[in-house]
Amino acid sequence: DQMAGAGRDKTAWVALKTEQFLLPFSFIKFKKAPLPEKQPLYQSWYQKELSRTMMDELNVYYVAFTRAERELHILSQPKPKKGSSNAYMQQYLALEFEADGHGLYTLGAPEMALSKTASHPQYKVRPYKPLPWREKLHSVAKLPKNWQGDHLKEARFGSQVHQLLAHLKSKKDLDKVLRRAQAEAWIASDELQSLENHLNLLLEKEEMTPLFHPEAKVYNERSLLIPGQGQKIPDRLVCFEGQWFLADYKTGQKEAQHIKQVAEYRQLLLEAGIPISKAYLLYLNEEAEIVAL
Repeated sequence: DQMAGAGRDKTAWVALKTEQFLLPFSFIKFKKAPLPEKQPLYQSWYQKELSRTMMDELNVYYVAFTRAERELHILSQPKPKKGSSNAYMQQYLALEFEADGHGLYTLGAPEMALSKTASHPQYKVRPYKPLPWREKLHSVAKLPKNWQGDHLKEARFGSQVHQLLAHLKSKKDLDKVLRRAQAEAWIASDELQSLENHLNLLLEKEEMTPLFHPEAKVYNERSLLIPGQGQKIPDRLVCFEGQWFLADYKTGQKEAQHIKQVAEYRQLLLEAGIPISKAYLLYLNEEAEIVAL
């Protein structure tokens, strides 16, 4: 039950006589003229706009009614709004055709009636299981050293944990994050349980409380811009109960440069007015370890 332009809200753009109104067009509200003596003019504009609107809708009906190849079904409100295009259409049908029932008109004979005994095949929806394609890919150029030989499986596990933590605000979001990762096919179904168990054990550690508390304000992988030196991106910055906490995730073996990197983050944040109360290095391999700095 549609009416456009003036037919719906009684407003429209109207072409004006420039010599009389000093404007070529104006957006007019037809309901009430600003000056009483202009009301007849406003009414004439409204009637013109209404006629234009109705012609546009008749064109829409024409296109809709002439595109059907086998059958055409027309549905309308039982009691359309007075003056609407649906009301005019119902009046036309009532004048030209005999109704089979209240508001029901049938013209011609159906060509493709469906049999009541038609059988439909039964399909069983099977859960989608993504292929662990990462295990099948072998990179030969610029391969990180901790992705060589026996370290491949461990590094992949740590990389997955890292990516999941990057999407995690608090522990209560863990199930949602895991299901989303599975749906997006970057973890396989047979990996889901081991990752969930590992993350639950990690998040239950006392050091993780402020980092993943539901009431904490979390900034995951936010850039720290350094003039002339690019940017630094700590993995997790958290404000909880008036204190700031910093965490950076690592896979592979411990290295001295990891501590140096976190110290650099800490200094940059202090210069930005964010004093860090505690900072942590999280090593995310199968044997998770937390280093407080």
